[in-house]
Amino acid sequence: MAKATDTLNTGELPPEVLDKLKNSGAVIPVEIWLDSDQLPVQVTRDLTQVMQAAGAPAGAQNATMTMKYRDWGAPVDVADPPADQVGELKTAD
Repeated sequence: MAKATDTLNTGELPPEVLDKLKNSGAVIPVEIWLDSDQLPVQVTRDLTQVMQAAGAPAGAQNATMTMKYRDWGAPVDVADPPADQVGELKTAD
């Protein structure tokens, strides 16, 4: 968590929350499902320990994220988003 908070700190978390996360020992378990071509079809991350370490309210501590992937190799059509929906990601200095 210490390395992740240093790398991903966008300045949006209060210093006391960052300190809690850095010193928490929290981990982010990840499960990855692969297809027969060894391409990911599902990735699940459990952020519960991170939420607990950050001091989230009890009802908000269960945080699991699942991403599903499909149609590997299929053509895609990606359009630029409207300018008012584009921003810059802040990174730690």
